Amino acid sequence: MKRIMLLCLLMALISALIYVLMGIGVMHAGALTSDDGIPAFFYIIPAGYIIGGVLILLKKRWLWITGAVINALPIVMFI
Repeated sequence: MKRIMLLCLLMALISALIYVLMGIGVMHAGALTSDDGIPAFFYIIPAGYIIGGVLILLKKRWLWITGAVINALPIVMFI
């Protein structure tokens, strides 16, 4: 179980890193560039991924649900 939790945290941190790289212009998502989006978007969303990933480690079911919702928000906002 601990291995799965650490894997989930690692995936959240990788997602956060990708958004930061998009924010500084190193990576681009298709036709979207950092000029097309709200600049804060590329820094607020990674913070949500990090917070959601860390909540996984606290082993409380309601925090897992909260973390899942926090991690799903960037996907909804991106679409």
